Amino acid sequence: MRGHRVLPFSTASEILNDVWSSVDGVDWIRETENALWSPRHEYSVYVFAGKLWVVAGNARPLKNDIWTLEIKGLSFLTQPVVEDFAGTEYIYRARADFNASGRSIRYRLVEAPDWLKVDAATGVVRGTPPVPGKYQVVLEASDEANELARQEYELHIIKLGS
Repeated sequence: MRGHRVLPFSTASEILNDVWSSVDGVDWIRETENALWSPRHEYSVYVFAGKLWVVAGNARPLKNDIWTLEIKGLSFLTQPVVEDFAGTEYIYRARADFNASGRSIRYRLVEAPDWLKVDAATGVVRGTPPVPGKYQVVLEASDEANELARQEYELHIIKLGS
């Protein structure tokens, strides 16, 4: 979901655990609707010692937890779609980021069925599976500074109407 949202943060009336990201602070992308931490509002976020810290906030029931995130270089920010239907278009919008070089990222399929392709510039993986089956997929993201992230998954294609 891509959209314009001025502040992607919860309000006092919303108890959420979604995660949003933005490259420019104008266009925001919801990365996940249900993060690992409990839903909350009015939390604080800090950067300290090379990590992102999510602290406090009001949750129901009250919690006394602290979450940290340390991203060491190029990493996939998205999780693949792992189940779809034969005869319909499969689409996975892969996205990697946090490369130290800040250079543009290129994507490639290292292993995939013949019907599956990736757009090297955008990371969009798509194709139309002709028959049900299990397929191994290995996707790589890299930049000109030789940073590399790898994502491996098994894609389950099922019969339409199953």
